[in-house]
Amino acid sequence: MPSDGRRPTFGRIDPVVWVPVAAIVIVAMLFLFGGFPPLGIGLIVLAGILVLLDSWFNRPPARRLSPAHPSQRARRPQGRQRRDIR
Repeated sequence: MPSDGRRPTFGRIDPVVWVPVAAIVIVAMLFLFGGFPPLGIGLIVLAGILVLLDSWFNRPPARRLSPAHPSQRARRPQGRQRRDIR
């Protein structure tokens, strides 16, 4: 993870994405061993792109070095307000 506050390039792979990837890879193997390798290779590349896109969409947010919004800063406890009496 980058230490300078940038967002990482990739994140965790969502477990649900493995269902379509497994189906695509099975069909790709059928094409590879069934006599049409170019389509099988293309489907394997498609499955890889699907995993990479899922990992890219699930990347964690960037770490902020300092709070950008004043409401995120530490506040002093609200006690009795002092009034200037004149």
